Amino acid sequence: MNIRTMSRFLLALLTLSCFVLSSCSEPKVSKTEGQTSAKNTATEETEEIKPIEAVSLDGMKRVFLSRGVLLGSQPDEAALKSANKDYGVRAVINLRTPPEMKSFAEEDIVKSLGMSYNHIPFGMASSLTDEVFEQARKVLRDNRDGKALMHCAVGGRVGAIWYAYLTLDCGVEADAAMAESKIVGLGNPGHVARVKEYVAAQSKK
Repeated sequence: MNIRTMSRFLLALLTLSCFVLSSCSEPKVSKTEGQTSAKNTATEETEEIKPIEAVSLDGMKRVFLSRGVLLGSQPDEAALKSANKDYGVRAVINLRTPPEMKSFAEEDIVKSLGMSYNHIPFGMASSLTDEVFEQARKVLRDNRDGKALMHCAVGGRVGAIWYAYLTLDCGVEADAAMAESKIVGLGNPGHVARVKEYVAAQSKK
């Protein structure tokens, strides 16, 4: 074999070796592994939202748990203590008017338990102002970890505020938000019309 032939042979051998090394250096990921990885990432990034459920709280006739927030009727002292101890509630929103609260010193009890007391009263639809919505939504937003209890007398007024919060602050579709709010107690035609009007106006901003 002459020198020229030998050179060509060595060059070909070197080229083949580089190709083999390059192929071995690239890790192969199977399609199944790639799909599994993507699925796991999507699962980790998706926050599970549990559906609304009725719960039992001594001293509260009607109470529901949604997104970690307790929603319902008037609680008594035992219910407030249980909400604080068992559910870690830090903020109470009372939607009842002063005349309705004459026989119960709720504010004193709430504050003695170390919780914040937020009295945001309204009765008829005419008193369900933008300010009422804004104040209640702010307290709920400030307690997004679910450490809040919102109540009225039986739950109807709570449902009105909850609908606004779900649609405007949580991005819940209107029909689903209305269905959940009606479970809580929303039913007064005036309240329904007013909260829809408010949500529509806010959505345009």
